[in-house]
Amino acid sequence: MFGFIIIRHVNSRLTDLYWKECYRCIRKWHNEPILIIDDSSTSDLTEDIILTNCTIIYDKKYPGRAELLPYYYFHLLHPFEQAIIIHDSVFIQEKMTVIDEPVQFLWHFSKIYDYDIVDYIHQLIQGNYYDALKRIYDGHYTGCFGIMSMIKWSFLDQLQKTHSLFSLLDKVCSRINRCALERAFALMIYHMYPNVTSIYGDIHAYIQWGYTFHHYIQEKQSHAIVKVWSGR
Repeated sequence: MFGFIIIRHVNSRLTDLYWKECYRCIRKWHNEPILIIDDSSTSDLTEDIILTNCTIIYDKKYPGRAELLPYYYFHLLHPFEQAIIIHDSVFIQEKMTVIDEPVQFLWHFSKIYDYDIVDYIHQLIQGNYYDALKRIYDGHYTGCFGIMSMIKWSFLDQLQKTHSLFSLLDKVCSRINRCALERAFALMIYHMYPNVTSIYGDIHAYIQWGYTFHHYIQEKQSHAIVKVWSGR
């Protein structure tokens, strides 16, 4: 059994539209359960649509941890055996096929974008396997864009046991730390599953960087899944 996990943060009337479109797009193609993790939404949030087979968790313990929260609650609650983890600003345009692998990134990106956050990456990979992760980093690896993935609970459990992934909840309180997390998370995955790839390829080649919700609603889509940006 699999389900979807959406990380949601509403801070404007515009971003309030995101999670609703994200939910509607999933429901157009899937009846599987949806878990929405709300990370510190403001009063701009309006929950005025009917949700089916959907649970919302309002996180109060780790405000601002954003992309890491879906993994934390997936591991804690174990609501299904495999999860497709996406941002509220991601809109699927066709039925998604579940891949029988421990984990796959949704999108990846090249190491060339790491130039100004290398120190932050190394801060997040400190631990028993630092040397191994550093060797992977010094070789070939790709980041996991937005740490969005298709992942099995059993693999996440091993990831937590091996790398104490959720100890990073105390270290990713800023945007630059969350950028570093996209790399640190990927390094941990490579260490445990070197064959990991991404389903939709390089995010920079897949869709125009900075693509907006306005573009999305105005244009006919040719992508299997769409990501929009808003700089939250």
